Amino acid sequence: MQTNFEMLALPHQLVKPGVDWCLVFGVIHYLLKSAQLRKDLDDIDLAILQLLRERLQMRQIGLRVQLSPRTVEHRVERLKGLANARTLHDLVARTL
Repeated sequence: MQTNFEMLALPHQLVKPGVDWCLVFGVIHYLLKSAQLRKDLDDIDLAILQLLRERLQMRQIGLRVQLSPRTVEHRVERLKGLANARTLHDLVARTL
């Protein structure tokens, strides 16, 4: 398991003396789930997965990776097959 912290929020001042707090936003990557999948992926596949995580549409992803939206759809379907995912949400969850 790998954890990446994106933000650490600390209070500007204590609300009550003796009470401390902090807030951490992070992402946990389960490497065991996706280790086998990652060896079958190229840089375009990894870029597509990242853009799917960012909730971009197929057309927007195609523009970013310089492929047609239809080619992106084919790659996503292949990725779903490799990850044994049924939906896009399932694909993203399995490849975090």
